[in-house]
Amino acid sequence: MSALNPATSAWFARHHGVANVHAMRTLGVSRTQLERLVDVGTLLRPARGVVVPAGASRTDEQRLAIA
Repeated sequence: MSALNPATSAWFARHHGVANVHAMRTLGVSRTQLERLVDVGTLLRPARGVVVPAGASRTDEQRLAIA
């Protein structure tokens, strides 16, 4: 699997760079793939059940979506 597939990249672009685990699973990312993306630093976990791309700009909208 590449770092992020087109569907997940599009999701992050539309949702202020924030996704929950359920959204990632719906987009076809398995639990194992998700853990791997976190382990290698592609995704960060700013809150339980929430992931953001490591290189994404941090915005007020993103902070609100995480909260």
